[in-house]
Amino acid sequence: MTAINNATSLSYVAEGAANVLFSSPSLDCRLLRLRKKIPQPCTKQVVEFLNQKIIPLFDSGMIASCKIVPVSKSVLQSLNLQLSRLEAVTNANDNSTHARPLKRHGIFLNVDEPYGILIENMSVLHQNGTMPNSSLPIIYSSKIRLTASSAAEILIRKDDSQSVVTVGIEFKPKWLCQSSDAPDDWKYCRTCALNRLRSGKTGNKEKKSNHNLICPLDLVSNDKDRVARAVQALLPDDIIQAEHNLKTGITITHVRQVLTKFLLNCFFFKKLCQVQKQNDKNGILNLNFNEPLDDQFLIAMTVRDCTAFVKIEFATGRQQELRSVFDEQQSSSLDVITNVDTGEEYIAHDDKFFLLRCRLADLDIKDGSGVKRTYWQNIERQLNDGGFYSSIDPELPPCR
Repeated sequence: MTAINNATSLSYVAEGAANVLFSSPSLDCRLLRLRKKIPQPCTKQVVEFLNQKIIPLFDSGMIASCKIVPVSKSVLQSLNLQLSRLEAVTNANDNSTHARPLKRHGIFLNVDEPYGILIENMSVLHQNGTMPNSSLPIIYSSKIRLTASSAAEILIRKDDSQSVVTVGIEFKPKWLCQSSDAPDDWKYCRTCALNRLRSGKTGNKEKKSNHNLICPLDLVSNDKDRVARAVQALLPDDIIQAEHNLKTGITITHVRQVLTKFLLNCFFFKKLCQVQKQNDKNGILNLNFNEPLDDQFLIAMTVRDCTAFVKIEFATGRQQELRSVFDEQQSSSLDVITNVDTGEEYIAHDDKFFLLRCRLADLDIKDGSGVKRTYWQNIERQLNDGGFYSSIDPELPPCR
């Protein structure tokens, strides 16, 4: 594998608690993910866990592709200088416009970690080549924060002969099936119960409503109304402000309906739910504290905190091509066709034809140490003892 020995073209994209993402034109539409200098598994351990324990559990194409790559110490040192410069230009009076989040200041890359990970870039601003027309000039782009764990992007590419509208959604599906530690008479799923707990501690009613925009159980319910409610949460009315820029006859309503068809007709999130359920049948409260956590439970906690990237595209220049795909199926009632070669879904709606691609990422092994185990157990005890699973919340309809 070719090592990364030059930091000149690498630019900061984003970061979480454990990693920083960088982009470069030379990375072939991938992102470079580098580890911070904090206690955590090394990059090789992360990739080995992903390849050996996670990927075999899922269908082909469900996980964002990634590969390990050597990174020189000089590159890491240069990127740490870049992070320092980004901190220097932070506007301390406006935490929404700074170059590097204030809460991430002071923690830098581990210069003794010799590897990074090249991951598939699912951002709509950087097409990965399998979606067509990625070379068309961008005439509009916008990224909107939806909830604490989700965002949506809108991108329009256009030239004289055709136009392309791409909508990307990035969110954490969280616990798609109920916790094994929940009481038998539960009324709220684990995610909504935890949101109730956290909002109750802050006493912030507005924060509570914002964080309960989506119930994970809606995503896998197979109920059209519940799925539509989840889609409304992922693509709220706030995003309609961008509709006047689309200029292709495509509306956010079209995009919502396409996403609804995907969730109702495809097994993607149901498979994620199945993996979560199969790897944690007994819960955290029933585990012996003196015994190490097994791989299955760590897998369950890992896939409960992954990120889903959904990309929906409408290309005027490909309508006839996609129409012929549906015509070949000789079924006028068929709305969704899977392309097994690319992992894309072809979706027909309102005599228009869309491409949809979904991938899972952020599947690093969870820390099963005593500190983390205590944290997980304490949460479950608070949810049970405080009645957050089973009591009625007048401001939040039950999930069940």
